[in-house]
Amino acid sequence: MPAREAGHRAAGNEEMLSRVEDRTVNRRAGARLARCPCLLMLSVALCSAVAMTGCRSTPPASAPEAVPVNVAAVVQKDVPVQLHAIGNVDAYSTVTLKSHVDGQLAQINFQEGQEVHEGDLLFVIDPRPFQATLQQAEANLAKDRAEATNAQVQAERYQRLLANNFVSKDQYDQVRTQAESLGAAAKANQAAVENTKLLLQYCYIHAPITGRIGQFLLHVGNMVKNLDTTLATINRIRPVYVAFAVPEQQLPEIRSSAAARPRSRRPVRATFSATARRVIDQGDFTILACLQQHRPKLSAACNQVLKSNGQ
Repeated sequence: MPAREAGHRAAGNEEMLSRVEDRTVNRRAGARLARCPCLLMLSVALCSAVAMTGCRSTPPASAPEAVPVNVAAVVQKDVPVQLHAIGNVDAYSTVTLKSHVDGQLAQINFQEGQEVHEGDLLFVIDPRPFQATLQQAEANLAKDRAEATNAQVQAERYQRLLANNFVSKDQYDQVRTQAESLGAAAKANQAAVENTKLLLQYCYIHAPITGRIGQFLLHVGNMVKNLDTTLATINRIRPVYVAFAVPEQQLPEIRSSAAARPRSRRPVRATFSATARRVIDQGDFTILACLQQHRPKLSAACNQVLKSNGQ
């Protein structure tokens, strides 16, 4: 009995162990089956994403825009030689305004630095003393003309009397001389009237040229002296002179070019700097005989070379 019971117990234990193992295997299989839908869904999603990505078409790359170019025929010609130099701009002409009469400055009719034109009224010197002098000269002229006319009539009367021997030759000569003297005095007074009119015109100072005027050196109320007091200065800047120096080693080349083609143009362009686009003025290059000679050109050169810098 005991041996049989032990055998039965062992067999029961083995059957229980097998059942536990079957349950464990079934549980693992169930867990695997539970995870399978997720794996299937994930794989389906990946496949659809891959399929959709593969179905999309890539847009073609845009072609680069064409760059415009200029085309010209090949020709053979001379290339101009350019020389760069640093120069100074000088006014084409400069006028210093001074008074021709003595008097008190009464008016100033411009602003400092203003562009003035030829004929503009700039200064007025008190004209009242000259107007009074003119009236006096005109009165003296009228008096002398009346006396000269009367003397001329007397001279003609004495001439007729002399022809009839009613007066002597000496009396006639005295009357004729007095008539000529009064006539000369009338002419002198006529000249005085013209001179006074000219002085009266000098009281009104106009711009002799068109240009830019500087600052006025006197204010209203100051006394002006004849040909001594400077009132202002006008510079004509259209066109202008540009004075520049050429290096000594380039002077023979310039001379030979001028001698070979004396009538050809040698243009000159003046700018504020070598890279500036704004042009001050442009004209022709002219070789001058000396520093004191000027011509109506933009730029000019002299035939003298400075020993200090070779220019």
